[in-house]
Amino acid sequence: MNLSGTFAARLVLDLAPAHGYSPNFLALARLGDVQACLEQVRSTPRSGIHREMARFAGERPVPGWACRLGEDPGILQRLADVLGQLHATLVAPSWDQVTALVAADRATRARDLADHGIDHLCPPEIHWNPPVLEIPTGLTGELHLGGPPARLHHQ
Repeated sequence: MNLSGTFAARLVLDLAPAHGYSPNFLALARLGDVQACLEQVRSTPRSGIHREMARFAGERPVPGWACRLGEDPGILQRLADVLGQLHATLVAPSWDQVTALVAADRATRARDLADHGIDHLCPPEIHWNPPVLEIPTGLTGELHLGGPPARLHHQ
């Protein structure tokens, strides 16, 4: 990637930090090929952009250019274009290998699950005692998935 490409990549990296929250409208894990995913990014409603950027701003400063993201469709278009360029440069060349490795891993885990049960797939400190999954976290309390908010306390 040339200098202009490196500068362009900064647009994505500004909104996708290594740790912490990234705006959901950038997630390309939706169904469809890369172009369909990029079109979904480009067609993100302004209200969704504003909501996601407000959440992002709650964790870190918003870059100046990103403050206009929900108002200027050209900025969103440029951001989607850069996502596409990054995919073409960084992901696409290895994608067949990645999908083959994931398929092999999934097959191995499916065999392990069928042969040995769920406990074989979990680290030793995690236990499945139906209907409870026990995970040591240093907190006490229970988290009911799909239920009321958890009330957890430090031990």
